[in-house]
Amino acid sequence: MTPTTQSDQTEQKTESILEEAIRVTSGDRMRDYDHATPNHARIANLWNAYLTARRDRSAMISPLDVATMMVLLKIARACHTPTRDSYVDIAGYAKCCSQIQGFEP
Repeated sequence: MTPTTQSDQTEQKTESILEEAIRVTSGDRMRDYDHATPNHARIANLWNAYLTARRDRSAMISPLDVATMMVLLKIARACHTPTRDSYVDIAGYAKCCSQIQGFEP
């Protein structure tokens, strides 16, 4: 095995977190979820509907609310582009809801 030199490390430099975020939100994720404005508008509409429909609308947001709202986030994304990944995530967050409620370990 040959030692790595400074120039080798420079050539192997990976993109920064910010560079990766810009790349993924401008490419595949924008294609899958839509532009940030309509994507987040769909999420806001579902979250507002959920928060308004809760029994105690003035209550602090609970862990169950968070898990439920994450299901809604995935539904908002699936409205634009239904993907297997979104439905797997929905099932995963539903499992979180079940665990939070004490229905399963």
